Amino acid sequence: MKKRHAFWNFILLLSVALCILAFAAHSRNWKKVEDGKLQVLSGFYYLDVPLTEVYELGWQEKVPYLHRSHGFSAGDWEKGVYRDSLRPDVKSYVLVDDWNQGKIHLSWGDSLQLFLNFRDSLETRAFYEELQQKISLQSNE
Repeated sequence: MKKRHAFWNFILLLSVALCILAFAAHSRNWKKVEDGKLQVLSGFYYLDVPLTEVYELGWQEKVPYLHRSHGFSAGDWEKGVYRDSLRPDVKSYVLVDDWNQGKIHLSWGDSLQLFLNFRDSLETRAFYEELQQKISLQSNE
């Protein structure tokens, strides 16, 4: 019998654990709205959007044609940072859990935009309505 090396077993288990953690982080979009900020986490992508800087909030069925700077696609998932060939100064974050459903479109700052949805279309619609209320409250202050 060969002697097993504890170090390599540890490296193997650590690698599997990191892969499972990365999958769990990318498997859905995590969101939180508090202190006048929208925070979105989706795997490697983290956005901190001040609601006072949001100048456009809308609903879109389709994302316009964009060129991916970095990110990935898998099935209905589409996550990454994109650029528009007509407006290269605009940075677009696409954090979509289901490509076939409607998406929340949010523009803020000088030239940033976000396309966001969740696996559950009802959750996406409810979050869109929540954002509308929070943004209108921020603009009234």
